[in-house]
Amino acid sequence: AHSLGIRVMLDAVFNHCGVRFGPWLDVLEKGPDSPFWDWFFVKQWPLPETKSNTEDGRFYSFAFVPQMPKLNTNNREVAEYFFRRCAHWVRDWQIDGIRFDVGNEVSHQFLKRLHGGLKAINPEIFLLGEIWHDSAQWLQGDEYDSVMNYPFLESLHNFYLDGQSSRELMYAMNRIYTMYPRQVGDVLFHFLDTHDTMRALTRCGSKDIFYQQLVFLLTMPG
Repeated sequence: AHSLGIRVMLDAVFNHCGVRFGPWLDVLEKGPDSPFWDWFFVKQWPLPETKSNTEDGRFYSFAFVPQMPKLNTNNREVAEYFFRRCAHWVRDWQIDGIRFDVGNEVSHQFLKRLHGGLKAINPEIFLLGEIWHDSAQWLQGDEYDSVMNYPFLESLHNFYLDGQSSRELMYAMNRIYTMYPRQVGDVLFHFLDTHDTMRALTRCGSKDIFYQQLVFLLTMPG
């Protein structure tokens, strides 16, 4: 990829894990005696035999889905475990960036550890957070380099599909580019759709609107 001028970004999910993650399996087997007990937020033991969502609070999971137990990213062992995984990809495989899934639901302490450690290996590594709202507190220079700019997509949607005026669109775009310092605005990660949204062409309903939005995407800073 590098020989073709392509940069490589991996998707990192550190807010939660899958049900076959080794430490989670160990907790299910040993309960509080597991060395990984504090890697998670288990509130009832033994766990009741139910496959329903986790709104009952038996353990914390992403979006109350029991197949996605939430990780305790304030735990130092968790932070070091995932730092070592990231360091391997940055150092040994020379990846260029990491996208952090559910980037606002991992701890600031955890992100500062990864940022400092990974930048020491490669100062140019690009750390991108998936955050759907104002992200200023994560963009102070010691956590993410940029975020996925969902307010940008929302502003285009409001103008083209919800009938907002051109003046309101101008206000929305000005707001987006004044939420953060200039150096952040220049590297905001813009898009017209993601795997978490309706696809752009379907949402726009016509190629004409789609191409107009594409012009916005390719001519605005970021």
